[in-house]
Amino acid sequence: MVNIVVLIAREYCSERILQIAYFRHSQFGKVTVDEREFEIPSEVLAHFRDLRKITELTTHPEVVVFSDEFNERGEYLAGIKKFIDQNSKKQRCIVFLDPDTGLEPNGRPNHNHVLKKELDKIWDELPSKWILAFYQHKTNRRGEEWVGPKRKQFSEAIGISLDDVKVAHGFDVANDVVFFFAVKTA
Repeated sequence: MVNIVVLIAREYCSERILQIAYFRHSQFGKVTVDEREFEIPSEVLAHFRDLRKITELTTHPEVVVFSDEFNERGEYLAGIKKFIDQNSKKQRCIVFLDPDTGLEPNGRPNHNHVLKKELDKIWDELPSKWILAFYQHKTNRRGEEWVGPKRKQFSEAIGISLDDVKVAHGFDVANDVVFFFAVKTA
């Protein structure tokens, strides 16, 4: 679904995508084949966990990945701010937040989520005309509407009008994912 971020970048004339990977080392379980357990082959894990592969997706816009390991939130946010600052000489960039599931839920957020206060701090760091985008996975399985409430939560987190929050999706490809984004105007 990163193809959507590439399309947003091209539509808004962004020369670079700064992907914030929220990378964490993971322990993977075993798989069962015909009642026998196996470790996932290391070459399969290497293929799907290689953050550099995304940089080979396109040359325009250029994709640059912030791949620091996500352990402690304060340190990670400081690293994101430094990464944005290092790239702030570019004309227009998309800062693409790629947590496992999206914006924090009501209740108990964890490392799978970006926090509302983190969105606000990242938004404050962006130069004018830059775009903040993030990945949002479906928040419920009971069939309730979920895109509108998450869109509103995003607009409130960064202090902009709901009309200024844009939505991108590929429901024919994955009906449980949307991307929210906003262009910084000041």
